[in-house]
Amino acid sequence: MAGKKKLLIIELKPEDCLVLCVLALGVVSTFFANKGMLIPALAMLFCATIMYFIASTYARRVGGGNAQGFTRALNSFVSGMLFLVAPCIFFYHWGYNGLFNSAFLLVFMICGIFRISAFNYFGSRQDAHKYYYVGLPVFWSPAVVLVFFILEKFTGPAVAYPLLSVTLAVFSFLMLLNLDMKYLHKPISWVKK
Repeated sequence: MAGKKKLLIIELKPEDCLVLCVLALGVVSTFFANKGMLIPALAMLFCATIMYFIASTYARRVGGGNAQGFTRALNSFVSGMLFLVAPCIFFYHWGYNGLFNSAFLLVFMICGIFRISAFNYFGSRQDAHKYYYVGLPVFWSPAVVLVFFILEKFTGPAVAYPLLSVTLAVFSFLMLLNLDMKYLHKPISWVKK
């Protein structure tokens, strides 16, 4: 006799609930950004980032050094939302929203999606250790938001926006660059059991 059919297609584990907390904080950040409340949006973005490190570290420890299955997929989705979409929404409401600026935001998001997808794929392979430190992680984007938010207060948009365009272009390239960037990643001790 076949086993009883489950009501839902998923079963949330504690690590999934932590990742969903990250998502909730990221959504609150975008809510504030959409209302033009940029300082609370930035604060919530950093709260979400801290929670992301807690959640991903826990998921890796539980998974024996690597988040597994549904948790891995959920974490990838939330990473895209938190580190790609939320910063771009922030920048848009900050005033970085012209046609030229929007093109840089689009390129940044596309490269980030490629980065997360590639990292997810590499992480599921037997030779994952060879790729652990490759490329610039997406989780540096909140630092870019903070730096340019402060810079614009001193220089104005005429200086900050062009510099942000260059930074986003470089960031986008570095996310996809097949080069070890060991010191820009979490220490390996964080992911060991």
